Amino acid sequence: NRDATSTQRQINKYLDLKAYMRHMFTILHAGASDWGEGAVIMDLNEKPARWRWTHWDMDNAYRDPHGEMLLGLTNAEWTKRFLDHALVPPRKADLYPRAALFQTLLETDWFPMVFAKLSQDILNHEIPPQFLESIQDHYAQLGKLYGSSKGPTRLVRQRLEERPMIIRADLREKLGLGQPYDVSVTGLPDRYLRIDGYAYSSGYSGWHFPDWPVVVEVPARERAGFSHWIVNGQRREGVRLELHPDGATQVKAVFKQ
Repeated sequence: NRDATSTQRQINKYLDLKAYMRHMFTILHAGASDWGEGAVIMDLNEKPARWRWTHWDMDNAYRDPHGEMLLGLTNAEWTKRFLDHALVPPRKADLYPRAALFQTLLETDWFPMVFAKLSQDILNHEIPPQFLESIQDHYAQLGKLYGSSKGPTRLVRQRLEERPMIIRADLREKLGLGQPYDVSVTGLPDRYLRIDGYAYSSGYSGWHFPDWPVVVEVPARERAGFSHWIVNGQRREGVRLELHPDGATQVKAVFKQ
């Protein structure tokens, strides 16, 4: 019985909000056409006990649905959906609480930006293109090994490549976010850096909305020999940077040799 005036703390008291947002992101990213089912779980051993959902029918994803599941849309229109996959959910999904909850939460003054920031972090740091490419290559090799070149793998590869741009465009349009820019960070290959709390030792590149700072820092154990940063050709001091990119941004961590 929560409404648009509910706070983040109030919602989190009854359900694991972080897990719920990740659950919904997975569904919206995959475009699963029949995601309404799936168990809702409360672990009574947890204090406080809160609700969580499980995924369902995730195999029916990254491909075009058929018939009434398309909701009267063309295949091209279907592939451009992200937030609308919950706001105008597929057949049956609108009868399930998680869809109604998502619609209500988007009317609050805090959830849209929290969900958008999480979406940005997941796209940049948890399922970046190079990671998804490695997964697709793995399954392509399995297809060759077992003698099958058929199936949806080519379409899935195309959809996975398209999703980040589609998601960023949809978040911009519906939530009024600013233009995202590419931010790249380099350092020494044997030294870890942290970008938005995620550890990197081999460089980083991701797209960032200007609505949140990009936090780049040298962890405490890596600071021996650290000198300064070079940001778009300009020297910056300190072990921690908060960047507000207004264009493509290149960051280099400089260590004394």
